[in-house]
Amino acid sequence: MEVISESIRKITTFLLAAFLWLHAVFILNVQSTLAAKSAHYLRLTTSETLLLALLVIFSFASGSGFWKPFRSLLYIYAFPFVLFWKLLYWFFRALGALHRWFKEQAYQSAASLVVEQKELPDSPTPATAPANAGTKDRTQEFLSFLFRPFRRFTILWCILLLSATHIQIVWVCLVILLMHLARRIFRLLRIMLFFDPYMKRAIGKMFEIVGNAADAVAAFTPDTTPSQELKNKWNEVKTWKIITSFLRDEYLVSRLAWVLGAVSFGLIYGYVALLFSFAYVGIARVSGISYPWADSLVASFFIPLFAKELPKIMPLRVLGGIHFSLAVTLGIGTFFGFLHRRLFAIRTAATVVNDKLIEETFQEKFLILSAQLEVSPGTVPPKQTQVRARKDSNKGKKRKL
Repeated sequence: MEVISESIRKITTFLLAAFLWLHAVFILNVQSTLAAKSAHYLRLTTSETLLLALLVIFSFASGSGFWKPFRSLLYIYAFPFVLFWKLLYWFFRALGALHRWFKEQAYQSAASLVVEQKELPDSPTPATAPANAGTKDRTQEFLSFLFRPFRRFTILWCILLLSATHIQIVWVCLVILLMHLARRIFRLLRIMLFFDPYMKRAIGKMFEIVGNAADAVAAFTPDTTPSQELKNKWNEVKTWKIITSFLRDEYLVSRLAWVLGAVSFGLIYGYVALLFSFAYVGIARVSGISYPWADSLVASFFIPLFAKELPKIMPLRVLGGIHFSLAVTLGIGTFFGFLHRRLFAIRTAATVVNDKLIEETFQEKFLILSAQLEVSPGTVPPKQTQVRARKDSNKGKKRKL
């Protein structure tokens, strides 16, 4: 099923790129007629038909993850160059195949000896997975591919919610939007409440990586020639020294926390408020109430002040109460406190790691290894280089004192 999904994605991306570029160079202009006829047959408006078509096309062309949609966008943007490269590629492949065919014909006509082919031993048949597991995986992939338009493209569903004229489509868009909104809120709460185990795991992984690299450097003796693996460990130690030296600076970390906190809180708060504004309009539309989206957007962004300005119907009061509680409980103070505590824990771990990397004995080994790596590979550095490295280390200690 994954192969079929990838084939559909490639075919859809190719057709979409061809259509867009043919339309861009004024060769093909059939979208207006096609949209009008489709809207007539489906008994929808033109805007509803176009948005539904975009949802289906993007579902087929985007694929899963981040890199597949990104590659599809690059493919569409550079389609003429990709097409030219593909034509050249297949042209030279055809020339190569033609050359091999002529060569085989000449060889067969001039051959006078028959080469006996040795029978290859039968290759063991690989163990086949159970049929039930394969069927289950294919079913899951098919369902994931089938429901992809309903799990993604939140902004397109929001635009369709505003532009739809049929109440059935408004209901579908509203239900999907509320599901997306609930999933975003659940992810945000999971990060805020259950982030500590992930952070402890990440800090433990950092200790493990730095410990292995530091042990490899500490075990180095000046009489041995450093290997490529030791050089990689030396690069890791050098990188972590720079990172931990930055993170142990309390002033820089506090400024970084303010910048990251302001940017992250602004983006998250704005995105959630935007989704709530569309949800308010959708509930008002299915309830038969006229509520402009501009008013809903302002009320959503300033929900602690304008919660009473929402229309007086029960579903909007419930949704507004959830939004108000979320904005007050997870406000800017809570968010900055969460970020500050996590950054403080990261700074404490970075200080412990940095203290280990700037120990006197470890610094001596590190400087000697650095001096030896500057010499051409396969040679041992002269004694003067090692003495100079020790002098540099002693100078560093005196500056510290």
